[in-house]
Formats: sequence, structure tokens, C-alpha cells
Amino acid sequence: GDVTTLVATEMGLPEDTHHCYSVHECFDGVTIGPPLADARSVVSIMDAWGEREEPKFVFTVKLFMESLKSSPNAKAQYMFFIQAVYSVICGIYPVTEDEAVQL
Repeated sequence: GDVTTLVATEMGLPEDTHHCYSVHECFDGVTIGPPLADARSVVSIMDAWGEREEPKFVFTVKLFMESLKSSPNAKAQYMFFIQAVYSVICGIYPVTEDEAVQL
């Protein structure tokens, strides 16, 4: 959507990969909801949060294409790294104790 494109552009991610990213709501700092529909207004979503400070928007890789994974773009590689770290910490990618220490 428009917000995804704006964030990807601001981050300096290659334009031909913008479709590989998405914006999500995160209500508690851990649980990331599904990608926001392109038609959803970020402002209306934020209005629905009211005065709560916990909810945030999270920008993630949603489509792990080979061309994106092998991208020489440092920012794209960083996105993979921080998303993998999050996935390990939250138990989405199970790892052994030795693997966790190595990471």
C-alpha cells in the first residue's frame, strides 16, 4: 500500500522490491498482526488506538523471494536480520540452546 511504499522508499530499499514488504499493527510489543490491507488508513487505525501507547506499526519482509534474499542492498539484508532475530526471540523459529547462544 501507500504506507508500505513510503517506508520502503524512505529506507532506501530497491523500488522493484517494495511489494515484498508490509506494514502490520503490533498491540503489545510482541504480537504482530497480519499485513494491513492496502485500503486501510493508518490515521483511522491510530485513531482507534485512542490514548494507548503500546500499539505500534511494524514494517516487515512479507515475501522472501530469492532475488530479495540475495540482494546486495545493506538495508534489505538488515531487514532480514532483525526479522530473523525477532522470530528467534519470540519462538517463531525454534532453535536449540546452542544455536541461540551462537546467534
